[in-house]
Amino acid sequence: MLTSASNGPQMRADQVFRQNPRLAQQELGGKAVVLHFEGHRMLGLNETGSRIWSLLDGSRTLGQIADEIAVEFGTPREALEGDVLLFVRDLAERDLVVSIDIPPPVEGPRENPAKTGRVSEETK
Repeated sequence: MLTSASNGPQMRADQVFRQNPRLAQQELGGKAVVLHFEGHRMLGLNETGSRIWSLLDGSRTLGQIADEIAVEFGTPREALEGDVLLFVRDLAERDLVVSIDIPPPVEGPRENPAKTGRVSEETK
């Protein structure tokens, strides 16, 4: 995995990220190699970083990724969640991942009985 001493944006376990679509990637010997065309950079990831990378598909929160990694690697979640957040922050600073803004659930409009044509027993 990557490490960074940067004071970049704070990551939260409820955030969702996906790989930047402007990248090329290849897996070599179980490890991901990522090429950023616009930044003219190539990055190699170790086994853990490669697994996290593969889970950054826009369908899981960072907390869910930490859960999966904890199970797969037999590590307590509490021990690695901070590492997952730091790793993804580093990827974001390098423009290798993009945040998916998922709005909170919106409560639908409440049904108005007068508009539905239903009449209660009291008003018949």
